[in-house]
Amino acid sequence: MTMHNLPAFIFMPDGITHRGNWEGKTVLQRASDDSSLATRFKLDTEAISAKLSDSHSRLLSARSTRTRPGTDDKILTAWNGLMLATLAEAARALDESHLQNKYLMLASCAIPPHLRDGCRQQISL
Repeated sequence: MTMHNLPAFIFMPDGITHRGNWEGKTVLQRASDDSSLATRFKLDTEAISAKLSDSHSRLLSARSTRTRPGTDDKILTAWNGLMLATLAEAARALDESHLQNKYLMLASCAIPPHLRDGCRQQISL
């Protein structure tokens, strides 16, 4: 599916253009509310909602045929580590058991994905 065989209605709500809106690509963002679209296309808001749902389904279908981009989880992992270190330090400095319990609970969720057979994975990028 290309932009040329999609109805114009799909483009307006999300600000889609042939040039893109970020580095030559399009990042979808809601540019018009339902009432503005209803006025422009002379439809009621229920029809707009149905058309938007159909449009988004079509866009998702087209997107599902492309190779998904890689994700960068290094920053999220660093933020999680920073949060855990800060919480552990606060628990120790303030001698607050509820902070220590919160740290242990969060660490049990954040750390296991980075372990293999109980050992830390070393990943270099």
